[in-house]
Amino acid sequence: MNIVEVLNEYKLQLEGFISKSKQELKGAPQGSLRIVHNKGTTQYYHVNGGATSYISKKNLSFCKKLAQAEYNKKMLSRMEKQLCGTRKFLVKLKKNDLQVPFSRACKTRQELLEPLVFDEKKYAERWKQVQYQQKIFENESAEFYTSTGLRVRSKSEIIIAETLTRMQIPFRYEYPLKMREGFVLHPDFYCLNVHTKEEFAWEHFGMMDDEEYVQRAVEKQNLYAKNGWFSGKNMIFTMETRDCPLNSKVIEKIAWGCLIG
Repeated sequence: MNIVEVLNEYKLQLEGFISKSKQELKGAPQGSLRIVHNKGTTQYYHVNGGATSYISKKNLSFCKKLAQAEYNKKMLSRMEKQLCGTRKFLVKLKKNDLQVPFSRACKTRQELLEPLVFDEKKYAERWKQVQYQQKIFENESAEFYTSTGLRVRSKSEIIIAETLTRMQIPFRYEYPLKMREGFVLHPDFYCLNVHTKEEFAWEHFGMMDDEEYVQRAVEKQNLYAKNGWFSGKNMIFTMETRDCPLNSKVIEKIAWGCLIG
């Protein structure tokens, strides 16, 4: 979310709070609340104009209404000032939009440029358009497809792909990553955090109750680590067994923590 989107969201919140405060003040009692602490006891008084009257503790709900009304009045004044400042700042940002020099350039010129600032949606679109060669499916391979028509290698990969798609997280399936030794690894998913522009490789190990498979999985994790790909930094590892299958809720939390937050 860029600064303009953040400010627009904040502006909407302020407008909602202001509207709610004004509505509550319409039915609020007149006057103010005075609280006196005397010899270990608390006394409440209603101050209205030049008159001051004692409020019994049995009528504490009236005290709450008076206190809330005073609070709302103070908050209303501050929120209106904040709203005014936010609106003015948004106008200034619009006049000095950093994306304008690129967006106003003709298409031919845009193709020659590497923008310093990108709209998040346009950045994601451009990122997804990168051409690459993914791994080849063998003829006897089972066919699994996502709702968008992407062919993957397992039902678990369908779950991950569908989660990423639902959460609007851009990804490339089996994107080739060249390692320092010269060989190439194809992580199951290569994902983009649109907000931070960070990229994460995602490997899912789906047969962790098979000894030979576990050995290969450990070797693969070590290869990633040797080449600067570390879990939690720029790498995501997920795994499952027959008794502990992939949990879509866990996938969603992982995606949220690394690829959105």
